Amino acid sequence: MKGADRIHNVQTMLGVFDLAKQQEYIHETEEYILPTLKEARRRFPHQEPAYENIKHMLQSQIELLVAVHKTQGGSVQ
Repeated sequence: MKGADRIHNVQTMLGVFDLAKQQEYIHETEEYILPTLKEARRRFPHQEPAYENIKHMLQSQIELLVAVHKTQGGSVQ
C-alpha cells in the first residue's frame, strides 16, 4: 500500500534527503497521498480504521520533521 510505504519513507528521510527533497516529499504527501487516503476511506468504509491510522501516522511524522527542523534553525514548509 502506498500509504504504508510513504510512512516508512517519511520516517527515514531525515539525514538522508536534503532539506529541499524533504520539502518536496512533504508537499507531495499533503497534496496527493492524504487526499487519496480520504477518497479510499470514503469508497471503502469497512477499512476506515486502517486509512485513519495511516493518515495519523503521516501527519505525526510530518509534524515531527517540522519541529526538528525548527530546532535546527531550518524549515520544511
